[in-house]
Amino acid sequence: MAPVKAGSCAADVVKPALLPIAVEGGRGTNSGNAACASSVSVLETKMPALPETSQHELFLVEQCGDTLVVAPRGDAVGFTPQAVAAEQNAIALILQREGVKHLVVDLDHANYFGSIVLGALVQMGHQVRAQRGRIALASASAEMLDVLRLMKLDQMWEIFPSRRSALRSVATIPLGERLWAQRKTAVALLVVVAVALTIVYFPRPNYGQRYYVEIAQLWRDAQARKDLAGEEEWERFLKRTEAKLEPMLQHMLRRSDSGKWTEAERYLIYIARDHWRRALARNSPYAEAHSRVVQHFLRCAEAVLENRPPPPLTSDIDLGDHVIRAGE
Repeated sequence: MAPVKAGSCAADVVKPALLPIAVEGGRGTNSGNAACASSVSVLETKMPALPETSQHELFLVEQCGDTLVVAPRGDAVGFTPQAVAAEQNAIALILQREGVKHLVVDLDHANYFGSIVLGALVQMGHQVRAQRGRIALASASAEMLDVLRLMKLDQMWEIFPSRRSALRSVATIPLGERLWAQRKTAVALLVVVAVALTIVYFPRPNYGQRYYVEIAQLWRDAQARKDLAGEEEWERFLKRTEAKLEPMLQHMLRRSDSGKWTEAERYLIYIARDHWRRALARNSPYAEAHSRVVQHFLRCAEAVLENRPPPPLTSDIDLGDHVIRAGE
């Protein structure tokens, strides 16, 4: 940052500001709501206001590590001299604190700028400069930059296009403050990591094993009731079992269409889709043959689940419309 030219003084610098200056200070980016930190995520997080300046109406103040951010809200028109002086004095006291070294002036909220506000900012800058700190100006419009160059204030203040870039260059943020500012991002990241680990490491449902157990139990129940139940009772039983079987079949078919099914599910689909109803039909001449197929496919599914080769069919099974040959 270039020093003020020799022969000039604070009064010389401020004197041109005694004339009213009406300029557009802000860029309309609302960067005043950004956070104060050295990383992008921290810089975009709103920091808590200082208690002693929480009632300020002209100068909004935030502290970011060792840097004080002052955001004028416009001109001092409508404020009494006492009110302006009170806010300026409060900021001066904060700048005297140990640990506060630099100043960033954010002009994003300043839609109208006059000599009183500019004079106050210059005095703040002189105070920080006397403490060997850095003074940065952020979000100034082209018109404001022209005024600053005319008054030679660009030699006193470092110019940055945004609050974020100014803080990245000027501020030193303690680790605890950075972590606190990024707490929402950290929580979101932990949730994403937890979900990813759950997807990768959490045991996936073994639908082949689950559906084998349920279908095998339904088959045992059917065999126990087939010769003992009356016709109406048997039909009610068949409807209940098919109501349980249908959702499992549809799910396995969807998994088959997506290529996610297992070999055990392939045998269970054959049972539920092609042979279940026919095997339990009391008056069908081929019911016994379909029953043999169901039992064979249950043994095949069980073998696959236990990592054994499926047992071969020991004899032909005539199903009427086709024959399943031995060894298949």
